[in-house]
Amino acid sequence: MSREAFWIAEPQFRRAIWLNPCEVQFKNHLAWCLYRQNKIAEAQEWAQKALDQKDDPNTRGLLDLIACKIGCEKE
Repeated sequence: MSREAFWIAEPQFRRAIWLNPCEVQFKNHLAWCLYRQNKIAEAQEWAQKALDQKDDPNTRGLLDLIACKIGCEKE
């Protein structure tokens, strides 16, 4: 995703989740793709699903970024 092609990566992560719903990192990566595309509500949903499945500092950091963005948009 170093080329910022998040719109290409998004359906691939969705397919990966469909094929292997137990893999937390797929959900985390999908959440990041969505966040970078400014799909904040859906990014928050997927990050929370990943965190509910496994506590991870990277996912917590992403949720903090999302919360900050939501807070900034409300101001």
